[in-house]
Amino acid sequence: MLELFSRQDVSSNLCLALHISCLVIKMAASLYLFTRCILDSKEMRTPDGSTHLKCRCVPQPFQLKTSNTMTSATSHPFAEKLLHRFRKQRSFCQQYSPLYAALFCSIGTWLQEKNDTGLWLIQAAQSRSSFDIPMLISAGLHYLVLEGKHAAALAEFFPTAGGDRQPDAQDLKPILQQTVRDNMAFLEQWITTVRVQTNESGRGLGWALPLLYTPWSSVGVVDLGASAGLNLIADKRSFLLTSDIPGFENFKLGTVAEEQFALTCRGSWSPPVRQNLPYIGLRMGCDRNPLALANAHDERLLRSFVWADQPLRMQRLDEGIQAFRKCCRTESDIPVHRVDLPEELAAFLDTIQATWPTEPLILFSSYIKNYLPDKGKVLFKIIREWATGQERAILWLQQDLPAADTVASKPPDLGWVLWSADLWQAAEHTSFHLAWCHPHGTQIEWLPGIGQWQRYWL
Repeated sequence: MLELFSRQDVSSNLCLALHISCLVIKMAASLYLFTRCILDSKEMRTPDGSTHLKCRCVPQPFQLKTSNTMTSATSHPFAEKLLHRFRKQRSFCQQYSPLYAALFCSIGTWLQEKNDTGLWLIQAAQSRSSFDIPMLISAGLHYLVLEGKHAAALAEFFPTAGGDRQPDAQDLKPILQQTVRDNMAFLEQWITTVRVQTNESGRGLGWALPLLYTPWSSVGVVDLGASAGLNLIADKRSFLLTSDIPGFENFKLGTVAEEQFALTCRGSWSPPVRQNLPYIGLRMGCDRNPLALANAHDERLLRSFVWADQPLRMQRLDEGIQAFRKCCRTESDIPVHRVDLPEELAAFLDTIQATWPTEPLILFSSYIKNYLPDKGKVLFKIIREWATGQERAILWLQQDLPAADTVASKPPDLGWVLWSADLWQAAEHTSFHLAWCHPHGTQIEWLPGIGQWQRYWL
């Protein structure tokens, strides 16, 4: 994989010339997009559920930003943060997603060199967290590929769209850059307005497996940061847990016959004796930007956040969408409420009291802290204050990045999340660190807390 070489900054005059070139490209792209919208526009729902006249699912008409000068765009610390973020994402992808490692490497080079596309991205991204940008621009490109328009050359590298070209091909870099240049108006609107959507429909194991150790017969499940709500139906999926311990018998959870999610486990653990989950009497979610999956645009938007060289993950997502809809048809609707986390969390939790007043309640969250304004710092305080006043058991299960001082061991690799349980029961609060997990749910490294969790219920 090509490295991001350090180079000296270009001169101020060259920066100004590149900036003017960038603005000209954007104005041309905006005019082109406006013309296409007049010719091909149609009414379609946006991720927030509204409808309006639009072309190619651009959330709002593109508006050129001219307030930032070249000096502020390139000297602002945000540019360095953005470059650092793309480097980290590339490092995470190198052994896991060669295509996205190559994409992030190329985009990082644009930022390093401060060429026209790099300067455009710095300007387009300044209203967002640098953490979001690698996922947003890659998802925007994937959306274009899945849409089947305006990215035909790039689609040849995307297996989720039938592409079979390898990411080490010499022409990937110029094809990527040209695709971005051709779609700058769309991508800027995407980066500005779209929110990163959870698409790992196998993360529901995070609440399902711990429940098998409890004696509870009926529970309610609430997903905080639910996106489309697919992890609320983990009991309708299939999970197979294998182990590196000799003689360990594979453990299966779920009601689907065929294998869907295969997870490799490291370390010692004792699977639960119980086979059937409690009755799930309540399924409910909340999200700052819930996705209703009401039309082809919603589905394509959610699918676009799957890495394009991992078609098996896309298949699992599509299965999850179908299972979710089937559950809604055969049991009851699964609402996902618009809640501005963390500010509105306390009020949202209070509304659950009338809906599910007495039985144990499971709160579940997975990889949401980095997407919250305060990085999730007040979540525990809000939930603790609410749970302490409850007479029934409240269990908060998380798979998220932990604070540095909350766990003794270090994660086995970059980006892994801590699987933890906080239980409020009989006027007591108990915490358990169950395992480290790969953020895409493919690997588990058990911690001593899984044994403590099992013994708690004996």
